[in-house]
Amino acid sequence: MLPRLLLVLIPQQPQQLLQLLLLLLLLLLLLLLLLLLLLLLLLLLLLLLLLLLLLLLLLLNS
Repeated sequence: MLPRLLLVLIPQQPQQLLQLLLLLLLLLLLLLLLLLLLLLLLLLLLLLLLLLLLLLLLLLNS
């Protein structure tokens, strides 16, 4: 099933194949970048929550 699908997907010209591979690579890189950004955002939110908790503790202690 999969090899047949690949044969259908792969164009006959090598140039076109190269372009397809480059496009796939680019999409993969974009996806990775997006995931990294999301992770960074999550970490930032977590840090913010921790800071808020610390402030709350300080306020309660004083």
